[in-house]
Amino acid sequence: MSPWYYLLVPALILLGIAQSTLVPFLRIAGLYPDLILILVAIWSLLRGYREGTIWALVCGLVMDMLSGLPFGAHTLALLAVSLLMQAVRRQVYRLTFGAVLLLVALATLVYYGAVMFAAWAIAGESFAGDLLGRVILPAALLNAAVAAVVFWPLRWFHQMTGEQEMGW
Repeated sequence: MSPWYYLLVPALILLGIAQSTLVPFLRIAGLYPDLILILVAIWSLLRGYREGTIWALVCGLVMDMLSGLPFGAHTLALLAVSLLMQAVRRQVYRLTFGAVLLLVALATLVYYGAVMFAAWAIAGESFAGDLLGRVILPAALLNAAVAAVVFWPLRWFHQMTGEQEMGW
């Protein structure tokens, strides 16, 4: 096992805390990037479901502890994203940079849909209004733009940790 694995869980916990406490201050037009979602989606594409699941579980649990949503909503949504990215990874041999950005936008739609479903299923909460046009689609565009910046450091980290790389 690579030594970086020992630093992974504390780093993911800090990322989950940052997503819930610091990232909301990075508002752009009333929205803020879903950094954890972006990281889980890209890492799942790079490394597969096993490592994507670890990232989704750790960060999701931290976000659930710090969120006002029913416990488990973020974790279930991030697991759904990781599963979707794994399905794509198994079907496609070579992904382009543009495809990764589109997949992050799609992951955003899946994530918000799963969070809303989990909140309804766990606590009976429903979300009123035009969330798709007002929040979810703009968030998908913002997350894709942030993914364009985050992808390259994650890819470098993926290469430095010695795992076999998917065709890029």
